[in-house]
Amino acid sequence: MSTLPFGALRPGDKIGVFAPSGPVEPERYGAGLALLRARYRVVEAANVLARDGFFAGDDARRIAETQKLFDDTSLRALIAARGGYGAMRLLPALSLTRFQRDPIPVAGFSDITALHLAFRARALASIHGPVVTQLASLPAADREAFFALMEGREDALPGSARSGTAIALQVLRAPRASTLGPAPMIGGNLSLVSALVGTSYLSSPKGCVLFLEDVGEKPYRLDRMLVQLQLAGLLKSVLAIVFGDFSDCDPPRGEQAPTWRDVLAETCARIGVPAFLGFPGGHGERNLAFVHGAPVTITLQDRHLAHLHR
Repeated sequence: MSTLPFGALRPGDKIGVFAPSGPVEPERYGAGLALLRARYRVVEAANVLARDGFFAGDDARRIAETQKLFDDTSLRALIAARGGYGAMRLLPALSLTRFQRDPIPVAGFSDITALHLAFRARALASIHGPVVTQLASLPAADREAFFALMEGREDALPGSARSGTAIALQVLRAPRASTLGPAPMIGGNLSLVSALVGTSYLSSPKGCVLFLEDVGEKPYRLDRMLVQLQLAGLLKSVLAIVFGDFSDCDPPRGEQAPTWRDVLAETCARIGVPAFLGFPGGHGERNLAFVHGAPVTITLQDRHLAHLHR
């Protein structure tokens, strides 16, 4: 029995691949597409292989092709082709009405954080998980966990992907209580979360567990984005922060500068918010999918170790 906040997908169902952001790398896209086609009937947006500067087609084309798939009620899930940049440019023009009537899994990460937050602002759930270009490079267990999550196959979720199974986290700043939650886990890519501050697409994270990850950002830029969230009053109100992967975010070797971990630790200590490292999600080798907005509980094991339960 599925406990998902949307209709569970089944093998053989029709799914859509949409491209609201950057142009794809054909080889990585083809490898991921083959995995999807082995399991589902796949409908690709007409702009998936388009290239227009930073984008998979200009704004008008990306809006039209994305909305076409959003409105297609024969599709039982949607997966982003890739992240990159550009999804937030589409937000004012996209209608999410279909998902209010007929919730289905909509999956992606990185730039797709803009859509996850827009869904959340309208009380809709989505899946923070791999994009098509990442699928083939993931560990088989994470890939199977992604499919099992979308299909609501709780008994088929491997290891730490299974509800109630603990995901080990490092304690960056310990909470006063030994248990936090249950509380919704929301967020995604730090660059996108900070970019949407002050817009109607970023609802208050008060009482939530805020998940953040990023890639290729220098430590001072991470600091600037976290300070922006602090100045907007968003960090003090969260129950805790869970940090995922921060790939390629350290200063060059030999440079005497804070690391990304130093920046995260200093920010959380200064603000006084409980914080944890090590959720296997983001741009690194792993990207464990989770339902954006679903409740999690964090239990403190000792001063160094905590467990996240879904």
